Amino acid sequence: MSAVTHVTTSSTILAFVIACCLALPAWSAGAQEAADNAEEKEAADNAEEKEEVRSIDEQLWDAVAAQDRELVTKLLGRGADGGALVEKGGFHIGFSMVRGPSSDEGEGADEKPRWQTNLRYSYRANTALRKSVEDGSSEMVRLLLAAGADDADDVAFQHAVREGHIEVVRDFLVARSDDGSDWEGPIVCGESCRDQYRGELGEKLRGHLLKSANAEAFSLFRQVGLVIDSDNLSPEQASALLMAGFKQKDVEKVLMAVAGGADPNLTDRGIPLLAVAAWEYPQVVTALLDAGADVNAKVTGEFPEAEGYTALHYAASKGHEDVVAVLLGRGAAIDSVSEANSSGSVAATPLMFAANNGHAAVARTLIDAGADVNAKVTGEFSKVEGLEGFTALHYAASKGHEDVVAVLLGRGAAIDSVSEANSSGSVAVTPLMLAANKGHAAVVRTLIDAGADVKLKVSGVTALKVTENKDIERMLKDAKKRRD
Repeated sequence: MSAVTHVTTSSTILAFVIACCLALPAWSAGAQEAADNAEEKEAADNAEEKEEVRSIDEQLWDAVAAQDRELVTKLLGRGADGGALVEKGGFHIGFSMVRGPSSDEGEGADEKPRWQTNLRYSYRANTALRKSVEDGSSEMVRLLLAAGADDADDVAFQHAVREGHIEVVRDFLVARSDDGSDWEGPIVCGESCRDQYRGELGEKLRGHLLKSANAEAFSLFRQVGLVIDSDNLSPEQASALLMAGFKQKDVEKVLMAVAGGADPNLTDRGIPLLAVAAWEYPQVVTALLDAGADVNAKVTGEFPEAEGYTALHYAASKGHEDVVAVLLGRGAAIDSVSEANSSGSVAATPLMFAANNGHAAVARTLIDAGADVNAKVTGEFSKVEGLEGFTALHYAASKGHEDVVAVLLGRGAAIDSVSEANSSGSVAVTPLMLAANKGHAAVVRTLIDAGADVKLKVSGVTALKVTENKDIERMLKDAKKRRD
């Protein structure tokens, strides 16, 4: 080999070695990238494999819980079943504690109370559809129902009715209706559709409706033929409907309930419903009375501050003149006295209630019907309240109800009636003294003009001594001068 050839060969080898060295970093980077991609692909494959292990129905439940419409739609397209049971959703159980008689036998057994737990309702959102109902999501419910989700035993449907999810209830009604209904339009329900609600399901739904007593739900179910009237109510349903009618001020429901056999003498935590009606819902008073409500039933139980109140007390206090007239016409005890106790209830008559709250028309109605205009507050705890010996005129004068004072005086109220002082701090006072002390100038003028004794001393003082109102001082001094 010549020298020239040797040099050329050596140069070629050297160039090759240099090229390889220069290419090595790039090759290494590419190899690392390929390795990284392989790891990512393996991780993705593993994740997909794990996801396949978790059932598609469980994935659907999670997507519904997350309100992920896109994923829900995708999973439904892959065959996920919104009505399939999955290991999801906790139990929702309602319970109450009641104090019942002891199970012990023998003498005095009933005097040994015990606590009992009464389970009322259990619901588990263990299908995607039930989860959507639990969340009250109309959007999710529609997607699942449109995809053919089956509601086994109508659990989700009944829960929607029970919980008052009105939009969801409507979605179920549309999905179960005849052809022609759509999510936004009217519910089309022919005979085959209505047959669904004439059996056991209808009875269950009727019970849920009566308990929830949602007016919108009532209206929806009328469209599919599930009618609730007095002819198909159980005693329990009638009572539930009666309570619902009160809460909604719905005379139709009250009338339906009493016609269906509801007890018109039901109480709400110790308050007779008639009393509640007289206070807040005068439009249902006649319906209850016609059904046999006790017009003189009194409050007992959870509200001792209202103990002994009758419907007439409530109506008079609220100023419902028409209700007062109805109650009196049905035999209400006009001078019924509430119970004085340490919780703030005082022994007072309906007339006193009307006077205290400034209801002149009611006061006139009561007196004209025979109420004792000079009846006095009495009782041990009336002393504590400082009201013993108060008459309706004392109440009206103290509150500054000039029109009530005029009515009372015009119907024979004792103008200088004196309340009673006692060791609890109550000071004997007249209506004039109360009005002067409270600064009710118009009432003071009315009392003076009617002949109140401005010089009368009670507990050593006159009305002039208990007022700081300059106008009232002047009125009292002028009246005293005229009568000297």
